[in-house]
Amino acid sequence: MKKIITKILIFVSLFCLPSIVFAQDGSDQEFKTRAELQRVLLENFDAYEKEEIARVLPTVHSLSPTYGSIKDTANKIFPVYDLKYELMNFRYLLTDGDYAIARVLQKTSKVTGPAFRNNLIDLIVVFKQEKNQWKLWSQIILEIEFLN
Repeated sequence: MKKIITKILIFVSLFCLPSIVFAQDGSDQEFKTRAELQRVLLENFDAYEKEEIARVLPTVHSLSPTYGSIKDTANKIFPVYDLKYELMNFRYLLTDGDYAIARVLQKTSKVTGPAFRNNLIDLIVVFKQEKNQWKLWSQIILEIEFLN
């Protein structure tokens, strides 16, 4: 079992890390991609804060597995809460074809509404291009820290 784990780690080191290192090399394309990904995420945050579903949906890839449920969820949250979304940290990791991955630290705070636990969420965000524009595709929550 130890040999299998060692082989997997070597494989990951050889094939995955060069992509991550390339993403951090400071090239013009890397800076451009990072800026575009951040812009999409910040647009999404702003649209959610202003409770404008017509601005939220264009930030999400139309074929995303979560696209269909976003409108329903937003329509349940918007009348009840006013929330503030803050980008605390954004680290662009890599691009692979029409997908890109970033690690994000997001703070969500209640402005008004019933009981809510303000939080910091550490997550991996996957973006996918649609008509030559980056859109949100999916996310994986790594950790949630409740602030109250």
